[in-house]
Amino acid sequence: MVCTDMNAGYMAMIKYIFPNATVIIDRFHIIQALNNSLNNLRIHIMKRFNTVLKDDTKDEIKEKEQIYKQFKAYWKLLLKREDEVLKDAYYTTQMLYDAFDVRNYKGFFDIINSNRDTIAEEFSATFKTFINNKSYIENSLRYNLSNGPIEGIINKVKNIKRTGYGYRNFFSLKARALIVFNLGYSNTDRNVKELIDYDNLAA
Repeated sequence: MVCTDMNAGYMAMIKYIFPNATVIIDRFHIIQALNNSLNNLRIHIMKRFNTVLKDDTKDEIKEKEQIYKQFKAYWKLLLKREDEVLKDAYYTTQMLYDAFDVRNYKGFFDIINSNRDTIAEEFSATFKTFINNKSYIENSLRYNLSNGPIEGIINKVKNIKRTGYGYRNFFSLKARALIVFNLGYSNTDRNVKELIDYDNLAA
């Protein structure tokens, strides 16, 4: 089994290197794609209220400013003043969340297929990507495999690189990462930890 995101480049590489592997889309990336689509729609609608027209009165301008601030400040909340398009997208996303939580693969794609022609444009690309990766998403809901731990390691290595303001060579970065992950010591004897000879490793 191979766990990945929906990046087309990664998918092509996996199919080439592991042609017989069962491909699983990491569940985090499916939810992330939905969240990004919903947030992009929020931003698109929010920008409408940041435009002042010639015929706008002072009260209308003030109302637009207030609505714009609400969209920007309370993006995590269900807004009191709802745009119908945003409302439909919100409830569609919630239904997808529910199907995803109970791992209802058929229900998940039934919702997508029944809304793909009426959903906001910001969701079209996401739904198309989901459909193109349909069998892999089914694997995501069937199995518990996740690449979350690997991504955590990658993020920690990035932080090491950032806090070190760069390293002169790859070996220095590697040595630092081994120390941070407590891999710079021999684990054969927990009482007497011996430092690994990095010079010999470099050779």
